[in-house]
Amino acid sequence: SLQKAKIPNLNFLAKNSQTGLLYPIKNIAPESGASQFVLLSQPLSKYPGRGILEALAVTKIKPNHTYSRINFATFKNNKLLNIRSSIPSKKLLKKINSLNQKIKIIPTLNYRGILQIKGKYNINNTHPGYKKFKNYSKAIPSSNKKTKTNLPFLNKFIKQFEKITKKTILIRGSSYKLPKLKPLKNF
Repeated sequence: SLQKAKIPNLNFLAKNSQTGLLYPIKNIAPESGASQFVLLSQPLSKYPGRGILEALAVTKIKPNHTYSRINFATFKNNKLLNIRSSIPSKKLLKKINSLNQKIKIIPTLNYRGILQIKGKYNINNTHPGYKKFKNYSKAIPSSNKKTKTNLPFLNKFIKQFEKITKKTILIRGSSYKLPKLKPLKNF
């Protein structure tokens, strides 16, 4: 058991460490992507948005494309029941990705995915727990109401997605360009 284990490094850290709260971005509760960006000494003004950063991990970033982080969610009568629903099957995703040549859903992990759209768009968040604010999202008191995007063609695609899967997608952190950043020192 850990109580009897010889753990000099952990003991040293416990004895010499401090705990407390950290506010990476003053006066807001940012999502983790923006927090990590700032903690790595990058200016918040250059934060590109959650979507394109998540897309970097799973696909090649294409010029003139917008990327959004999405959650798959279940709903009934326009009320969200579960904002972390499982990814639709490969068969359903193949069908969905054939609906509109400009739009592609790329599944990532558990209940998450990337929405890739050809073109540069400033898309509002539809995730009920995050409001888009400048170039980043901040946490807000969550609601269970399903909302629409500011793009009619995307709303039409989402309706088709809902018909096929009986789920919806919640969008946040849309972006279409990566920033030029200073290299980190001492890493």
